[in-house]
Parts: sequence; structure tokens; C-alpha cells
Amino acid sequence: MITASPTFPATTESTGYWASFRRMPYVLQAYAAFVSFVLLAWIACLVSLGFPAIGNRLAPYGVVTSLNLYLFTVYSVFALPGRTQSRRMALSLAPLVSATMFSGLFDLYRMLAGGHAVYTAHTTNPYLQYAPMRAVICIAVPLFWVLMLLSPSVWRWVRQKDLKRRVHLSLLDLFYLMLVVAVCTALSLQLVSYARGRLAVPNIRQYSTVSFGNPQPLLPTAKQP
Repeated sequence: MITASPTFPATTESTGYWASFRRMPYVLQAYAAFVSFVLLAWIACLVSLGFPAIGNRLAPYGVVTSLNLYLFTVYSVFALPGRTQSRRMALSLAPLVSATMFSGLFDLYRMLAGGHAVYTAHTTNPYLQYAPMRAVICIAVPLFWVLMLLSPSVWRWVRQKDLKRRVHLSLLDLFYLMLVVAVCTALSLQLVSYARGRLAVPNIRQYSTVSFGNPQPLLPTAKQP
């Protein structure tokens, strides 16, 4: 009696969502983890609005503004594993993140230039205070992610024709990572130095409210003879 040999199903690589997510470059996976943390932090900031003491401590660091801009990339980065035919969408993440950096540059310029709403450490309004670390949070960190989202591994993944192949790190990626970290670290130190130097200037104009049309000084001005 001849019996048919048992047949085993052919082993095929999983093509589910998380399998596709694990095949993405490590840069995109790290950014997905970062924006997940940002989303949770943004929810915590919303909760903190009911506690003025916490909100006043966070205001000088510009956390709420920077977190809002990161949220525009949440859908894009988590939609990539499910849209393997349109990997070019990964290249749109860098311009979106750069909006946070430009917003931080505008805040720094407004503080350095001393416009109508001066950001100083001497005002009683926390929303007019500019902490030196705000330059790092709102400029250096977004710049780091902009450069990393344009890294060689991301470009290789976008141009890759084999959708089931994993993109591994290369020596070029490691060199690029070290270069980006060095640039962002140097920029962070320089920005903090500029911010501290500007905030240490005595006689800096101070305003009680964000009133661009008619700012009110906190300290009385001496009458001229």
C-alpha cells in the first residue's frame, strides 16, 4: 500500500504589519518610538493645564509648542509599514520635523533681538521666560531628527526594490550618526551659551504680558529731567 508522503506548507516570511515595521531602518523605528513618547508627553501636558504650577514650570522650555508640531508626523511614520509601495513618504518626515526647528529658531531670534515680547528670566510671566535649554529642545533635537531621517539607510530603504529585505546598518551609517551627534552637541553648547549670555544682560526690557501692540513694562522707568 502506497501512502502519500505528508506535505508541509512552504515557509514564507511574514508580511504582517509588525513584520514590515521590523524591516524598516533602525532610524525610522527609533523615530517611531520617539513620537510615541512625544504623544504621551503631549497628553501629560494637556492634563497639566489643570495644574498651573506644573504648566508654569514647563512654559519657559517651550515644550507644548514643540510637541504639537511633532504630532503631525505620528500618522506618517506608523503608516509606512502598511504602505510598502509608497516608501517615499518617509522622506516627507524630515520637512515636517523641520517646522519644529524653524519655530525654535524664531523664538530664539525674538529673544536675541529683543522685540515687543522679550523673553527674559526676570519677568514674572512664565510664558515670557526663555530657559537656555529651550534652544536645545526646540532647535538641536529637531535638527538631529531631520538629519537622521535623511540618513543613508533611509535613502537605501526608499530605493530598495525587494520589499521583504531588511536594511542593516553599515559603516557609512555609523559614521553619519557620529557626525550628526557631534554637530548637534556642538550646536547645543553654542545655543545654551548664547541664551545664557543674552539673559544675563542687565537693563534688558521686561514686559508683563504678550501684548505686541502696547507692551507694559514691569519696572517703572526713571523720569527724565
